[in-house]
Amino acid sequence: MQVSLRLTLRMSKHAAGEPNLLIPVRDTWDRVARIDVPVLAVNGALDSPDHIGMAERVASAVANGRATSIDGAAHYPNMERPDAYDKILADFLRTL
Repeated sequence: MQVSLRLTLRMSKHAAGEPNLLIPVRDTWDRVARIDVPVLAVNGALDSPDHIGMAERVASAVANGRATSIDGAAHYPNMERPDAYDKILADFLRTL
């Protein structure tokens, strides 16, 4: 945990001397289960396994959550495959 936190702190800064504006939130996963609205997590199928795993974890922790992946996209599916992303989002919004 400490190694991961240090890595996160380093990644939160963009330049030497920049203030560290990261605010640690330690109970995130405990709070996810209390989300009471539908959740859609959209990943690119080519994204890193840890990002896809986090999206699936959030979706499975929420009572009305779902996760989906878009083929041929990586970390920014809304920009890489806007046609597919827009359809998935529109279909999800119609269920609300």
